Amino acid sequence: MLISHTKKFIFIHNYKVAGTSVREVLGKYRLSKWARLQQKLGLLPRNHQRTADNHLTALEVKAKIPKNIFEQYFKFGFVRNPWDWQASLYEYALKKSKS
Repeated sequence: MLISHTKKFIFIHNYKVAGTSVREVLGKYRLSKWARLQQKLGLLPRNHQRTADNHLTALEVKAKIPKNIFEQYFKFGFVRNPWDWQASLYEYALKKSKS
């Protein structure tokens, strides 16, 4: 999940659908101008807001954040062809089991 209060959107990050790439592109909208300046100066780690909330479902996000934010913000995510998604999950599991 990635929330931008400045742009008023919530990105629901489904796993194995290139969500990390989307988060990297949209991540600049997550932080305030002050936090971005702190990052550039090296005062704030680049990954300071990474959490275990990356792959929450829309219902889990709805339960976790204030109701008015969930209702007012634009919400979006991406899905993948189910066959491709399963193949990707299988390949990922194989790689994980070998490491």
